[in-house]
Amino acid sequence: MKYKYLEHTADVKFEAYGTTLEECFESVCEAVFGVITDVKKIDGSIAVPIKISAKDLEKLLYDFIDELIFLIDTKNILVKKCGKMKIEKKGTRTILTCILECDHIEKYETWGAIKAPTYNQMNITKRNGKWVSTIVLDI
Repeated sequence: MKYKYLEHTADVKFEAYGTTLEECFESVCEAVFGVITDVKKIDGSIAVPIKISAKDLEKLLYDFIDELIFLIDTKNILVKKCGKMKIEKKGTRTILTCILECDHIEKYETWGAIKAPTYNQMNITKRNGKWVSTIVLDI
């Protein structure tokens, strides 16, 4: 498992890991959807490309999670995983592109809902040669 859920009094908190920044963001995606369903059961036959631009990594992480929640709320889809993830610096911006492997939410058992990511305790750093992100989700 490339993520672990941590104790939190009211919301969901987790750490996600990766040997690369892209792998860390992929682990974040899996952890987000693991809050509401069994990600291993999602088919992933629908491809949804996304592109996000932000001024720094924390904002990129926040916007990435926000986009995932937006897809649940507006397109009624669940994400199995991120494919072809690429994160690169262009001038003063950091740009994330990937193709989400998704399926329709009504095919799966879900529990609870995610309202939003929070900046509370959010962190993304490189530790001991690995990327580590800490996230709290408002549920």
